[in-house]
Amino acid sequence: MKILLAYFLLIMSMGLPLIGNSQYGEVSTINICPNATTGSATIKLYRNAFEPDWLPPFTAEIENLDTGQEWEGPINIVEGNFLKGTFNNLSAGNYEVTIFVKPRCFLTFEFTIQVNTAVPNINQKIEPEYCGNKDGSISLTSPDLTLFTWGPPINKAELGLTSDVKDLKAGVYEVEVREFDVLACPIKKYFIVKNEMTHPFTLSGLPSRCANLGSITVNLLSPNIKPDKVTYKWSNGATTQAITNLRPGNYIVTATYGNCQFISNELEIENISGSIEKLNPICGESNGRLTFYTNEIAQPGIKFLWSTGSNSSSITGLGSGSYGLTVTVGTCVKVFNNLVLKGSLIKSLDLGCQNDKYSLTAIPHNGIDASKIKYLWRNGLTTKSIQNLLPGGYELFASTIDGCGDVLGESISPFVFESTQNNPVTCGDFSYSGVISLNFEFWA
Repeated sequence: MKILLAYFLLIMSMGLPLIGNSQYGEVSTINICPNATTGSATIKLYRNAFEPDWLPPFTAEIENLDTGQEWEGPINIVEGNFLKGTFNNLSAGNYEVTIFVKPRCFLTFEFTIQVNTAVPNINQKIEPEYCGNKDGSISLTSPDLTLFTWGPPINKAELGLTSDVKDLKAGVYEVEVREFDVLACPIKKYFIVKNEMTHPFTLSGLPSRCANLGSITVNLLSPNIKPDKVTYKWSNGATTQAITNLRPGNYIVTATYGNCQFISNELEIENISGSIEKLNPICGESNGRLTFYTNEIAQPGIKFLWSTGSNSSSITGLGSGSYGLTVTVGTCVKVFNNLVLKGSLIKSLDLGCQNDKYSLTAIPHNGIDASKIKYLWRNGLTTKSIQNLLPGGYELFASTIDGCGDVLGESISPFVFESTQNNPVTCGDFSYSGVISLNFEFWA
C-alpha cells in the first residue's frame, strides 16, 4: 500500500489560536503565559481528506524533540467535518507528532510551544453611572493592535487600538485583552463602574454689563449624561439648560436627572464686578485705605462715589469705621456697603531664640500704649511674649477696650544651615559659622 506522508510546520498567525493547516488538517496551540506553567495543542483532521478509507479513532504519538519525552493520545472527538484531539500540560519546546490514519499510512508534523513575553499595556478611563441612568462607560486604549474580548453582558470582540463600551449600569465588567503579537498572552481584566448618586452639574455664567445682558449655563460633568433625560426649572420660569438676556439680579435653578436633583444657590448676575482691598489704620490714627479693583478693562465713564464724598477709585487717610462705595457705569450701578476698617494694634511678631527654644513677642505700632493691650494666644497664654516654643504654628488675638484689635499668626520652622557642609543647626547654634535662614509666614 502506498504510504501517504504529510509534513507541515505550524506557525502561529497574528496571535490567534489557528496556527497551521494543510490538506489533511490543522493545529492550534496555546503558548505558556505568565500565569501558566504549561501550554496545549489541539489537532483537527479533515474527514473528507481520508474518506472512503476513514477508520477512526486515531492515535497520536507525540515526542518533545528537546527533552526526548514521549506519550500517546487519542484523536476521537467529532466536531462537524473534523475529528480532533487536545493535548495538555505541554512544556515549552519543539514537538513532533505521528498519527496513523490507515494501516501503514500516517502523518507527521511539528509544532512549537513557546513562553509568551508580551503582556498588554492598557490605559483605562471609567465614567460612573450617574443617578441610576445607565450612562456609565469604560474606554480602553493600547499602544499596539489588540484584541478586546468582553464578557457578559457586553459580549463583543474588537480588534484595534481602542475599545469603548457605553450605556453601562454600575457593576463589574470583564474583558480579555491580547496584543496582536506572535507571543502575546491573553490577560483578563476587571473594571468597576461606580454608582454616583451626587448630582453631575456645575454652573457658569456671564455677568450683565449695562447694555450687554448676562447668561447662566448648567454644565454637565460627564460626557455620557443624556441631555434629553435632564429637566431644568429656573426661578424666572425658564426650562432650558442655559438662560440668556439676563438683567442684574439673583437666579436659582433646579436640575433633575434620574434619581438626583440639584438645587443651586442664588447666582447673582452683577452689572459691575470688582472687589475692595482694605488696609486697616493704626489704632487711634487715620492712615487706613480702601481701594476698588476690577479685573475687567476699564470702561469709559466709570464713576466712583465714596461715603466720604471722594470720587477716586481709592481713598486714604481713613480711621476706624464703616464706609460705602457706589460705582456707576452709564445706567449700571454697583453698591458696596459696610466696608469696615478696624484699628490695628500690633506691628509684627518678633521671633527670638534662647536656650535652644524659640520665643514670640508682639511689637505694637509706634505710639500705641502697650499697657492697654490685652493679649490672648491660641495656646491660652495672655502675655505679650511667649517662650520655650517648638517649631509649629502660633496665633495671637490682641484687643483694647476701645474696639481696636488684631489677629496675627506665625509659623515657626527650624533654622537651616546652608553652608557647603549642609548640616542642620538648631535655635541655639547662632555661633556656628555659616549662613542661617528662617522660613515664616503671617496670616490675618
